[in-house]
Amino acid sequence: LLKINKKYIFSYIFHLAGSKSRSNNLIEFKQSIDINYFGALNLLESQINNKFIKKIILIGTMDEYGYSNKVFNESSYENPLSAYGLSKLSTTKLGLIFWKLFNLPITILRPSIVYGHNQGLEMFIPSIINSLSNNTFFDMTLGEQERDFLYIHDLIDVIIKVKKSLNTNGEVINIGFGKSIKLVEL
Repeated sequence: LLKINKKYIFSYIFHLAGSKSRSNNLIEFKQSIDINYFGALNLLESQINNKFIKKIILIGTMDEYGYSNKVFNESSYENPLSAYGLSKLSTTKLGLIFWKLFNLPITILRPSIVYGHNQGLEMFIPSIINSLSNNTFFDMTLGEQERDFLYIHDLIDVIIKVKKSLNTNGEVINIGFGKSIKLVEL
């Protein structure tokens, strides 16, 4: 990053990279922290002296809240139950500290479950589409749990709006479609 910063000056940064593994073995905890937390730390550290930076958007996850039957809002108690959720919550807290201490213009977006074209089969919607397309059995629970799914284009629209916003620095903003659906209905 330091070599890149010597060659380029950034005005906007959209930090979308990271490990999304949801396994909970000890190796995953280390990898999630190494990739998600330390990746963000390196990125933010590289921007401390950038006088031209206008906005840094970090992408979090609803997994930072853990499991609950309640609707999440930005003041909900965070209780991650996975290596992934913990690493993303740590990154959120890191971003907020860099906003406070170094006045970096950081906004954290926490999208609900994003779906869209070319998504991996480890996610629910592409997995069930793949099973239906191949006429294979799709093994799942009774499907009574509700989820809020967000189409990727809608998330991109929000990212563009937040990029232009002057009053979202230091904010954590939950992003969703706004209506949950039972998996069995989906």
